[in-house]
Amino acid sequence: MKLLWILIISIIIMSLARIFLSRKDATSSTVSAEQVYNEAARQIYELLFCDDVHKYEGLKTHFPVLFAPNPSQEDVLSLAQNPGTESRVRILAHRRLKEEGFSAPERAVLGVVVEYNQKGKGLDTLAVFADGSIRYINYTGKMAVVDSPRPTTKIPVLTKQIFEQARQLANAIGPWEERRLPPPAAEQVRITLLVNGDIYFGQAPASVMWKDPLGAPLLQSMTALLVEVTQESAEEATIPAADKQL
Repeated sequence: MKLLWILIISIIIMSLARIFLSRKDATSSTVSAEQVYNEAARQIYELLFCDDVHKYEGLKTHFPVLFAPNPSQEDVLSLAQNPGTESRVRILAHRRLKEEGFSAPERAVLGVVVEYNQKGKGLDTLAVFADGSIRYINYTGKMAVVDSPRPTTKIPVLTKQIFEQARQLANAIGPWEERRLPPPAAEQVRITLLVNGDIYFGQAPASVMWKDPLGAPLLQSMTALLVEVTQESAEEATIPAADKQL
């Protein structure tokens, strides 16, 4: 039994080491967004990470607290913790909390983004948020959007599974305190977790990430989700109307 626990701990330590090393090495394994997506796809791609409130000018009318020069902690926290509010709005509210020096009592994973830059093709990006909304950007620039998945599909079950796995991964890595990196380079996989208003991520070559005890299960679930999403929603070549308002 003692030997078994030593083996388990060793696997965990090696896994965490790979995640931390991959984040350090990721800075040299990126490409510019212009290299991977057309203008319409880039606009949607940038909105997935909720790391710049100024990109969401369309929200001013409905959520003025996000743009107020001196918002109260109570008002911003109320928005950030409201489960009935769109997840990306909640993430932006959490970022405002952090910018104003406030803190949230609980840490919540509100979004998961997986990027895979397949050699010879390009970047595929799949994002799922805690409110159930999903955005998929194909390497061609075409998009699939699911805002209210039918309960008869596997999407709700897969989404729940993904966020359970994401919480485990978030417990193993800390937030990235620097500016968000450009998209991953060819043959690289990046898993980004949007935790409150922070970005947590791990990046590695696909061959490495698919063997990682923490990363691989999440990638498997996201792959299964992608199959369901492409069946649920027709691909769109233009910016979805809902995202034009952000």
